[in-house]
Amino acid sequence: EITIASIQKSVKGIIDLKVENNNYFQQYFYLLHLVDWISIFLAEKDSVNADDIELIDTLKNHLKTI
Repeated sequence: EITIASIQKSVKGIIDLKVENNNYFQQYFYLLHLVDWISIFLAEKDSVNADDIELIDTLKNHLKTI
């Protein structure tokens, strides 16, 4: 919930991805791999530095206070 609230401030919309597989481990790594590639593709498309992780650092700092 914290992640979604933080990201919504910076984007136009959010897409909820779901994988139909009973194995949580496979779901996790499939989505992780997929989102990595999507983020690289979108960064290149929008001429954005894919290595900029300021939002991730902000989320980590926020989670430290919980």
